[in-house]
Amino acid sequence: MAWATAAEGQEYPQQAEMLAGLKREVVRAFTVPKVQQLDPALRTAAEKIAADQVKRIESQLPGWLLEEKLALNDTTSQKARLAYTAVAARVLNELAYWHIEPGDAAYERATIELIKTSPAACKIGELPYTADFARRIARIQAMPPAQRAAALEAEARLLERWGKPHAEPLPWPETPARQQIVDAVARIPDGKRPLTPLPPVLAWLLLSEGRPYDDLPPEVNCHAQRWWLVESLAQGVAPATAINAFRYGTLVTATVRFGRAFDPPAGEAPEERADGRPAFPGLASRYGVSGVTKVRRTFDASGKPVRATVSAREITVPGIRGMRPIAFEDTFDKGTLKGGLNPAMGAVTGVPLPPEVKLVWGKTYEPEGTPAKAAGEASQ
Repeated sequence: MAWATAAEGQEYPQQAEMLAGLKREVVRAFTVPKVQQLDPALRTAAEKIAADQVKRIESQLPGWLLEEKLALNDTTSQKARLAYTAVAARVLNELAYWHIEPGDAAYERATIELIKTSPAACKIGELPYTADFARRIARIQAMPPAQRAAALEAEARLLERWGKPHAEPLPWPETPARQQIVDAVARIPDGKRPLTPLPPVLAWLLLSEGRPYDDLPPEVNCHAQRWWLVESLAQGVAPATAINAFRYGTLVTATVRFGRAFDPPAGEAPEERADGRPAFPGLASRYGVSGVTKVRRTFDASGKPVRATVSAREITVPGIRGMRPIAFEDTFDKGTLKGGLNPAMGAVTGVPLPPEVKLVWGKTYEPEGTPAKAAGEASQ
């Protein structure tokens, strides 16, 4: 259900403030910074698309707030914070769909070719990593001039889907590109070299320095994902599959966007409970995220878990209905992987550890104050 505008008398008393706050986040995502180096014609066209998109979203926000107010049965307007957070989650999820959904065939070919051949596909420079639209325009700037107009038109068509029913997106790769990159790099010292040479910066960071992949800066992660796309294509992977893995690998989820912003300062709260179960993420408390994840694991000769992969996610987020909560689907991934490597997870005396464990992530979400934190409960 949806409404174009909030009916008179049904708005929150602080509706104007709520809408202003939501619009600020939208404008942040669709700003073309003055410092961004763009051809004048491209800048003019991009700024118009961005302005049109802000107006489109701004026109939808009052109806989204009313939808949440009715869903919460908030007849006394006491749950404004929950409604605001739910609409903010919906905005983040629409951004995620825009990142994941493919364009037309020509746009896909041009995008894949750019990622294959140009480091500019990952250049962030002075742009904030959350400048979503500006980073897309930076890629179009890096395309041959003859392709830019068509690419801009494709971007505009993708943005027109905002707030409308979406086609079911392709799923997360069964083995994320991140894990495949780590595995491929780990084989190099044994003489098993990939078909595509590892870029020097990745060789230095991952091989020479031994830096954990998760510690790579976003721009370096993007270059690693670029390399893996080229390597995947060389191995015969279908282009649609390769670009899907790249998009998920560079997706700015809520976890990437906010980091530990909603967690206690480092060292003030354990990452797991006393019983070994993972702690509930602050991001999940903030947005009311709950659900089920499954972790698949392999064992060494002694039966100890040595590798874990998230094999399934069923996530629920207030405000996101009738579509996957892509922006929040990785909320529990860190805890799921950590739990999968815990020998106590799913352990039953006298029985080998199960190869797959389900974690149920519950929550207690209150309108005011600090939400109570629940933890993942494991079952086979």
